[in-house]
Amino acid sequence: MKTNVKTWLLVALPVAILSRGTRADEPQGQPADPPDEAPTGARAEAPAECGADVHDTPPDPRCGDTLDGRGPPQAPGSKAGKAALFVPKEIALGAVWPVVKGADFIERHRLPGWYKSLLTSDDGLVGIRPDLNISTGLLPTIGAHFFYRRLPDEAEITARAVTAGPPVFFGMLEVASPAWLGLAATASYEHRTDRLFAGVGPNSESELAARGQAVSRYGGNVARGDLGWFRELPRHFRILAHGGILRSDYESDSVRSGPSVATTFGLPPADCMALGVASPCVNPAQMPGFYTGQRVIHAGGGFGIDTRNHLREGGGVSAVVDATGGWGVGNDQTHDVRFSGELIDGYDIYWDLHYQVSNVSAAAGQLAGEAHA
Repeated sequence: MKTNVKTWLLVALPVAILSRGTRADEPQGQPADPPDEAPTGARAEAPAECGADVHDTPPDPRCGDTLDGRGPPQAPGSKAGKAALFVPKEIALGAVWPVVKGADFIERHRLPGWYKSLLTSDDGLVGIRPDLNISTGLLPTIGAHFFYRRLPDEAEITARAVTAGPPVFFGMLEVASPAWLGLAATASYEHRTDRLFAGVGPNSESELAARGQAVSRYGGNVARGDLGWFRELPRHFRILAHGGILRSDYESDSVRSGPSVATTFGLPPADCMALGVASPCVNPAQMPGFYTGQRVIHAGGGFGIDTRNHLREGGGVSAVVDATGGWGVGNDQTHDVRFSGELIDGYDIYWDLHYQVSNVSAAAGQLAGEAHA
């Protein structure tokens, strides 16, 4: 190994000396290689387009633009104008102060995260949510709804219960089958003693007062069960079918938040006695079926199309038309057909249209008599 190193040094040393001598023999002052010239097709920097209405270009400091894209600051207003707006400004700030402080408190303490963590399972498929409802003219209700989504094929179980104490209670149970089956069953019960009634047809408060009447209250217990079927079709079309039962009973005693319908839409004591009900009683001509309640079996079907893109500002429309028939059971003389349609446009504006024909058999007989005449 040592012999090889010595041999390499003996060969490399003369070569290095000759190379150094050759560079020393080069004439001094010879100019170095000229720098590379700029390519012949290069263009000069484009001038700034200051003052032009250009929205797709970045800010240009040569035009006085700020790098964050903001325009030049506006001139300060006059002291008189600021003084005139001081009181309205302070009133507005005081009005929104609870909103600002509340939002700041929620964000600082990360309440949405705590809310979801405490009320939802780790996989997000089981949870409970508080439910608050505020409706004009009705008692506010509070409660919760529960969901269970661990079933296969998008099946789901949902339960909801809200109340305003003894005057109001609502409970509902809904079971959705796997998506390939397309079935959904719902059962619900509602008890309210603050339902509103203002006569048949459109009536203003002045018109009611002229007849000695007023917007009144009554109670009701409504139980219903429904079964629906839904199927997607090619080219965004869909069909649906549904049926169910409805039972409702009404009362005029112990109502809340207003006068009873037995007082404002009632009958004299003699007429109440003839009907076999206690006085004060409701006029059956004003509220048909009040004392018999409703026992109705209903069924129907519909057809629709949905071309909406469910992304934000996706566009498209959704339209559904439906026809439902109802038949009374027992003493209930209900025979009606209801036609409905709904349209949701690309701006999520909802259009709803309903048309109902009551006492179908009587209406059909009347139309047939007019046709023969």
